Amino acid sequence: MKTQITRKNLDNVQSNTCYTACTFYLQNTFRDIQNCEFIDCSFREKHTCFNNIKNCVFERCNFNKLDIYGLENIRIYQGSISYLNLRGEIDDVNFDFIEETIVSGLRINKSHMQLEKIPFAILGDSLKSLDLSFNNLRKVPLELVNIKSLREVNLRYNLLEELPDELSSIPLDSLKLFGNNITHEDVQNFQCHNIETCESINGLQLPPSCLRLAISGPQIFNDPASRLFISMSTSQLQSIILCSIHSVRLLRDYIDCFGLPDHYLDGIDPDMAIIIGEGYEFGDDTFIMLDYQYNRQKPRVIFNKYSPGSITWPQWAPNFSSFLRKLGVKGWWKSL
Repeated sequence: MKTQITRKNLDNVQSNTCYTACTFYLQNTFRDIQNCEFIDCSFREKHTCFNNIKNCVFERCNFNKLDIYGLENIRIYQGSISYLNLRGEIDDVNFDFIEETIVSGLRINKSHMQLEKIPFAILGDSLKSLDLSFNNLRKVPLELVNIKSLREVNLRYNLLEELPDELSSIPLDSLKLFGNNITHEDVQNFQCHNIETCESINGLQLPPSCLRLAISGPQIFNDPASRLFISMSTSQLQSIILCSIHSVRLLRDYIDCFGLPDHYLDGIDPDMAIIIGEGYEFGDDTFIMLDYQYNRQKPRVIFNKYSPGSITWPQWAPNFSSFLRKLGVKGWWKSL
């Protein structure tokens, strides 16, 4: 038997409860709930978070930003959501639990679940912003062209190598494609004025040699010359792997997707740094990054160094070309 609660202002949610015409002011923490009904309810906080939802119904409910990590047997219908963020262990790959609901912004991050297609069940006429970054999409479906309200599309870090010509006709305000093998030439006829391709991210231009290395695939450096440079720089690293274009990351995107404590940054601006590789050792791994804070044309190469109670980001090389030379990469790096 469910507890009945009607017309209350609440700061918490209990399982096995039916809420009618209630207003919720929930703090920005993840909750587990099950066996609940929400009818004509309003969630007023800027960000409502649920870790796991099971056997729940939301009827004619309104949300600002709704963040769901896991769900099982739920239904959301005839409501409105300003921004819906679905991520993690979501088993309902069709996302058909949402019906007749106005969704203005949508983010789906199922990188751990190998999302390979877009769930059209929740792509309604009201959608203005679509974020499908950090997935495994190989194609952009033509159905996106039919969403006339769409203005912002984020397809960063997928497996795209081409775009449908029909996509060029959408009058987008923003199209983010970094982390795919898509160049400026591929989008030169697009109507969108703010297009981000594999050459740059967040206005930061990758050095040409770094871009070509990234497009050609992961590069592993563990030969004797490289190991000498690595040991001189970090004392313990065994090898360096420079990322493929699908794995290069803006530090801000890494933080948003995977989380990172503030003290980890130690003066680094996450919007001005790009992760381009990792160093491996018998313990914690090391990020290798381009830092654009002091020179946007020639970013320096830095890495994170662990010490008791702190993490610092010393300079490895003044620019990427110097970094390659110090790695002992001879001859061919000049032609990149």
